[in-house]
Amino acid sequence: MCLAEEPLAIKTRFAEVLVSDSALLAAVTLPRFKLRWLRTQERKDKAKAELLAVCRASVRSEDQHKEPAPVRDSELEDGQRQNWLLHNAVEAAPPKDWSTRFLFLGYLSAYLACIYGHRTGVFTRMTQAEVKRAVGDDQSGYLINVLEHKTVQTYGHAQVYLTAEEYGCCRRWLGLLRHTVPSNVYFFCSFGEGPIKDLRGYMGRAWTDMGLGPVPTFMDIRSAVAT
Repeated sequence: MCLAEEPLAIKTRFAEVLVSDSALLAAVTLPRFKLRWLRTQERKDKAKAELLAVCRASVRSEDQHKEPAPVRDSELEDGQRQNWLLHNAVEAAPPKDWSTRFLFLGYLSAYLACIYGHRTGVFTRMTQAEVKRAVGDDQSGYLINVLEHKTVQTYGHAQVYLTAEEYGCCRRWLGLLRHTVPSNVYFFCSFGEGPIKDLRGYMGRAWTDMGLGPVPTFMDIRSAVAT
């Protein structure tokens, strides 16, 4: 067989494997392969979204089989009340009162950083347009691709996967920004034209507000997630 015929022979011999979602996920989780062999950004984005969806589904399945820990009614009510108050406090805050809104961004950045380990720049450079262009739907979740960040030349887009509920929260934030800072293009924005300043400080306030102990930096969280 000549060399020119080899790619076609491989595609024919392994046709079922090449279109298998399980085989794709198995390959991208191997450190030797990762996403290098996927030639288009579309296939890379799809593979990442599928892998994250499978991981989250696996966690939910494990949680369903665990014996639920007893929760006092007061604890459940407190948690629900805190979530309700946070959303409503953000939306009810006066247009020029950004302290509550910055605290919300601190909570959101802490949450996403603990899942994905992204650098601060991924959050501060994320645009509203990138969030609106998220790939996915309410069933599979949404994948946000952030182009402007430190290692884009080496690794391409930084990505954030959100469930339908999480993405719905982001949509509410976008709706608020349309009325308060319509000229700002950033998702984690300031009350002026640029991205939020001192996101580390607001993340620290949220961290302290949650009672989680000493406040880490985004790099501390990144190191913990990576290891």
